[in-house]
Amino acid sequence: MLSNWASIRSTRGVASLVRFAELPAVVPDSLVDMLKSQCQDGNIIDTTEIEPFVYKQGEEVEITEGSFRGLRAIIKEQVGQDRVLLFMNLLGKEQELEISIGYLKSTT
Repeated sequence: MLSNWASIRSTRGVASLVRFAELPAVVPDSLVDMLKSQCQDGNIIDTTEIEPFVYKQGEEVEITEGSFRGLRAIIKEQVGQDRVLLFMNLLGKEQELEISIGYLKSTT
């Protein structure tokens, strides 16, 4: 059993591991086979055609949920399928924030 999960957790698009207590959840072989059948070169599943990114780099958005609700930010880049990296002005300094794409709306 793999005891160091750091390489998996640091993979782009991975938020966390599904586990029960300290043990990883067991995934049926049939699910793994189904996912593998959808992979392209490099074992990557291309979801860009299924759910295209709706915001453009440099676009201004408003955060609609959470602690930063009501604040505006600029899209830096998409991170995984459902998260984005934003530039925000907080306390007079430009900061980066990673947030769920579902917490945003366009200001245009």
